[in-house]
Amino acid sequence: MINMRVDKKSPENPEIALIFPPLVETNFGCYYPSTAVLAGYLDSMGIGSCQYDLNEEFAVYLMQTERLESMGRGEFGTDWSQPVESIAAVSARLLSRFGSQLFDAGGRHLFREENSPPAYLLNLLVKPLRLDLTVAEMAPELLLAKPQTGVLLDFLEGIKFAENLPASVKTAGISIPVGPQLAPALVLAGYLKQKKQDITIILGGSSISLLSVEDIEKLLLGYRSVDAMIASDGEFPLEKLLCQIKSGRWQPWEIAGVSCLKDDRLIQIPPAAGPELSRMAWSVYDPALIGRLAMPEIGITQARGCYWGKCVYCDYIEIYRGNPRFRIRSPRDFVAEMEFQMEKHGVDSFSVITEAMPPAFAEKISRLIISKNMKLRWHSFAMVDRRFTRELLQLMTAAGCEFLVIGVETMTDRVLKLMNKMAGRQDNIDFLMRAKQAGMNIKINVIPDLPTTTFSESIESLKTCEQLADCYDFVSCFPFEVTLSSRVGREPERFGLRRTNQAEISGQAQFAVNHLGVEDPAMTRREKDNIKAEYQAFAARINSRIDPVEAGQASSPRQDACPEEVKFRLAEQNLDLVETAKGVQCYNWITRMRFQIPDEWSPLVRKMRSRRCFSLREFVKWFSPDSAGEFIFDKMVEKGILELDCPD
Repeated sequence: MINMRVDKKSPENPEIALIFPPLVETNFGCYYPSTAVLAGYLDSMGIGSCQYDLNEEFAVYLMQTERLESMGRGEFGTDWSQPVESIAAVSARLLSRFGSQLFDAGGRHLFREENSPPAYLLNLLVKPLRLDLTVAEMAPELLLAKPQTGVLLDFLEGIKFAENLPASVKTAGISIPVGPQLAPALVLAGYLKQKKQDITIILGGSSISLLSVEDIEKLLLGYRSVDAMIASDGEFPLEKLLCQIKSGRWQPWEIAGVSCLKDDRLIQIPPAAGPELSRMAWSVYDPALIGRLAMPEIGITQARGCYWGKCVYCDYIEIYRGNPRFRIRSPRDFVAEMEFQMEKHGVDSFSVITEAMPPAFAEKISRLIISKNMKLRWHSFAMVDRRFTRELLQLMTAAGCEFLVIGVETMTDRVLKLMNKMAGRQDNIDFLMRAKQAGMNIKINVIPDLPTTTFSESIESLKTCEQLADCYDFVSCFPFEVTLSSRVGREPERFGLRRTNQAEISGQAQFAVNHLGVEDPAMTRREKDNIKAEYQAFAARINSRIDPVEAGQASSPRQDACPEEVKFRLAEQNLDLVETAKGVQCYNWITRMRFQIPDEWSPLVRKMRSRRCFSLREFVKWFSPDSAGEFIFDKMVEKGILELDCPD
């Protein structure tokens, strides 16, 4: 077993390119571990590989000055435009000004929002480029006609991806863990096949595992550039396919977990058991991919599956068919890989690859990390579990745990029980209180509209969350969406839902192929819209890093609160100003607020630009009546368009 952990050099001539495709904006600035995990296993089998993160490469491509300038004018692709006042075009113009802040002095990437204040603009910039489509929308003639496809192909041609692949590469393994990568992966497959006709293309990843038999058949029939798809664990099937390719005997229909066509007919072999995690080779992270990140972190596999695995809306438990519901790695092997990766790459920050870390495992690795005096930082998903005592949370903090991500979802007991959550309302409250006492940083996920939740229940749940606001430092709000692969998706009526012909997609859960159209009579449309707005506003308050005083803001100042000598100015360094048919749109990238100045007041912007500073009294004189000036002044301060003029 120890031999599998030795850092031996991969064969010089890689046989397979392991590719992470666009577009996952939440992964900009990160190294997704799927290709590294596969590379580690293949390396231990003597199969050479090379890794490509085209998602990160795509972000770099978009950040080029000329591309930002084009998108800032609304020109996003050939014969494809966005309104100049759209948030994507606004983001492009702002990134043209502040994009240098997304790179450190060595040119390494600071693309994650927590690494650089304007990094969130990159996420907004790419939203029109997303290709999250249904299978019907991915019909070749439709997909190839989409302007986003043209941008992707221009990108691949621009970086000469096919030409730069090593000549020894005969296979492309495209990893698709996230739904919106599926359509781009199909575009990539067609591009590669056109450039290198003898290349074998294999798709795998969580998104493939969640596809129905019918959808797999449609995609394979429509995209002959794809030679096979792998569901569930990819290690064993991929190794066997590569051995077939090497021997010149291509019969993928013989391998468990593989879907392929044989004589234009789908052959799908059910997945078999995957590898035992504690006996697997450790991940091989490419130093070049790590080296371009300013603040890299390395993912370490802790488990596959979930130790609870009963939440009715979750489909991750469907990914690893052919295996036990939950496979766990030994704590000693887990910590040993941490040590190895730290020594090899000089990285001391780790993410735990798991659905939810069990308390017993957390305790064991924490004690090992402390006993070895390892100086590192790590974070993980976890469930509200009574076995996370205050003492254990303190131990985890002492062992370098920076934060835990917790799916609280709701504080309504009835709904928690219906969703078959492990914890109830009081369990959630007690856990958050223990975490606060232990000094553990917590990020919570909330869902305001789980099935059958009424408006009043959701409001009460929000009030409870607000009362506990000092127990966590970040909130992610996810409007509920039904996935076909979950128990709710298979039996929506059992959970109070009615099927509809149209799947409503909020943009939070991204995978249109896997969505089921439903309606929930527990709330009206207006109530649902209102409750989502309430939760999103709550999350924005919790997550805000802006100190209004430091940002030079004031809250709705009135004339009696602003003496004559107090001067204000246009906060132009923080603003994007654009003329529209309705007037001037102002966007403050610091406060993330937009404000429309009516057309009749547009000369006001030119007047403010021509003056270094002005008082409220001077401002009001530009209007008739004065009350109009006072109103617009208050709004401009509130939105961050005006700021205090503070001499250096």
